Amino acid sequence: MSALLEKRIVITRAVHQAGELEEALRWRGAIPLSYPCIQIEPVPDASLLCNAIYEALAGKYDWLILTSANTVQTLHDQLVQMNIAPAALGYLRVGVVGAGTAAAAQSKLGFQAEFIPSEYTGEQFAQALFIEAGQRVFLPQSAIAGDDLSAILRNRGVNVTVVPAYQTVIGRGGIDLVPMLRESKVDAVTFTSASTVKNFLVRLEAEGGTLDLLSPVSIGCIGSKTAASARLHQLNVHVVPSEHTVASLVEALEMYYADHKIGES
Repeated sequence: MSALLEKRIVITRAVHQAGELEEALRWRGAIPLSYPCIQIEPVPDASLLCNAIYEALAGKYDWLILTSANTVQTLHDQLVQMNIAPAALGYLRVGVVGAGTAAAAQSKLGFQAEFIPSEYTGEQFAQALFIEAGQRVFLPQSAIAGDDLSAILRNRGVNVTVVPAYQTVIGRGGIDLVPMLRESKVDAVTFTSASTVKNFLVRLEAEGGTLDLLSPVSIGCIGSKTAASARLHQLNVHVVPSEHTVASLVEALEMYYADHKIGES
């Protein structure tokens, strides 16, 4: 019997991304609670992305680097709007951050990732990528993404064109969280990015909640950067998997509750 049986676990991911986590939790008998704290939208002005795509069509770049499934989806949608088949960019070497991004690139764009790092952060990707100085990289990403990846590549002599492809805004809808917290009807909250942490706290406060309501709740973060953001916002993080994937997060939550139950017995 799974240690997650009947555990009520909040998912803060955007609605379109929550399915994998919901399914994994249900499979273990948990009760997923949707509370979307982010929503992905196109940037107001897509001209930079369009120009970069036209430059890619002209052969300007050597590599396409994709850092998230959201980037893949946005690039796919923009290509559709421009009536350009993804195969037109098939000459590019493709590097991705994470197995989920690789799967999205394959299914949405038909791109086979040439490089997937063993670790799941942009910095580790940039350090491990086998790329020569002088090569040219097309890097579409979130409008609020940090510059760690591009800075490391540029320090290695790589020419990087960073393009804002989408923006992350605060989510809405889902469960009525604050009353559920007050009635002890939440066992855990999961975070999959720094944006989900930040916007969760914005929603919580706007809906009349406080950090104190989270003291009996377990906090699970998909990776070290997300956990660092949670701790920065005074959250007590209980679960961080060694591999930054949804499957590993659910497995780590299950192990945590199994250990916790043993500790109480």
